[in-house]
Amino acid sequence: MVFGHGRIISAPATLCEAFQRIATVEPDAVAIRTVGATQELSWRKLGEQVRFLAAGLAGLGVRRGDAVALMMANRIEFYPVDLAAQHLGAIPFSVYNTLAASQIGQLLRNSECTVVVCEERFVEIIRESGAPIEHVIVVDGQADHTLSLNDLCGRGAADTSFDFETAWRAVLPDNVLTLIYTSGTTGKPKGVEITHANVLAQAAGVAQVLDFRFGDRTTSYLPSAHIADRFLCLYAQEIFGTQITVVPDLNTISQALPDCRPTVWGAVPRVWAKLKQAIERSVDADPRREEIRHALEIGERRSELIQTGRPVDDDLAAEHAEVDATVLSGLRTALGLDQTRWAVCGAAPVAVETVKFFAALGVPICEGWGMSELSCFGAVSAPGTARFGAVGKLLPGLTAQHADDGELLVRGPT
Repeated sequence: MVFGHGRIISAPATLCEAFQRIATVEPDAVAIRTVGATQELSWRKLGEQVRFLAAGLAGLGVRRGDAVALMMANRIEFYPVDLAAQHLGAIPFSVYNTLAASQIGQLLRNSECTVVVCEERFVEIIRESGAPIEHVIVVDGQADHTLSLNDLCGRGAADTSFDFETAWRAVLPDNVLTLIYTSGTTGKPKGVEITHANVLAQAAGVAQVLDFRFGDRTTSYLPSAHIADRFLCLYAQEIFGTQITVVPDLNTISQALPDCRPTVWGAVPRVWAKLKQAIERSVDADPRREEIRHALEIGERRSELIQTGRPVDDDLAAEHAEVDATVLSGLRTALGLDQTRWAVCGAAPVAVETVKFFAALGVPICEGWGMSELSCFGAVSAPGTARFGAVGKLLPGLTAQHADDGELLVRGPT
């Protein structure tokens, strides 16, 4: 597995080992930030917080195999808390912020969770859930009968008896890393147990299709209770060293993209469709709209030829190079995807017209298919060979067959 600066070393055995390695590549580089860089956390500072929070959680009685629930928007504090629990061999998992109290209670009881880390606004609904929670830690303030995150971190910093190195080195590949609760469309949500080995196998397979590099930038804006955000943001950061810009409100993603300028990015079909609509509205209002539409038509003609394996003639290539330099590149810059090497779409079928539009714009989308039980992707198209309406091949290491009733059965280390 390749880490920062092209160093090739043996693959880590756990996510804890992966983080401890990647955090030393460029300790003063920014690991996590907010939009506008109003808050930034370096790898060095992140590692320090993970150490102190792990000690603080251990002081509350959190041990290997214990579940720790997280309920918050996409924010910086999520990362050191989740990482700290991982380094104890505990099982941090996220709860959807929109769930009712009864649903939250079912998840907390099912996971046998006794510690919840949340925003102040969720304290009351967690108490209403009726789950037997022993400790509530608030990341953005302090409510009655709770601990603040600063208090927990301070306790950990003062605890000289906690052996952090021994704790994380004792975590094993087959220890459960997280729980992903299913949507519940076929009954009550079921907690999918994903191990350290599962995620590392996922990363090894995806890395043979999608190019991750230390310092790559992306945004965290989807719920962390969904495997897509957990893998493409939290786990990709631990393993590959991506820089995360947290976006608490999905509705502000169009403003966040030009700020982050992601080099790698993923979205569900609904987000891609909304971005397409926003671009089309801005084009309709632009005095140069006919010129822009002409440029997009040229981009579409070129991408259609590439899709079908036909050659792009010299005249079209020259015309495309001109409109790309004068029109399309400006649209990509305004969108914030001008530095994006690859972009993915998954979680549901995406309209072919949407994929065609972004290909014409110069942002080809790699479609993927997966599920929580596969630790994220089961298949994803490779950049440069992606085909409209196709999700590529199974990741390396996976095999599949059809059951008698047509169901697709997948097996592998993920």
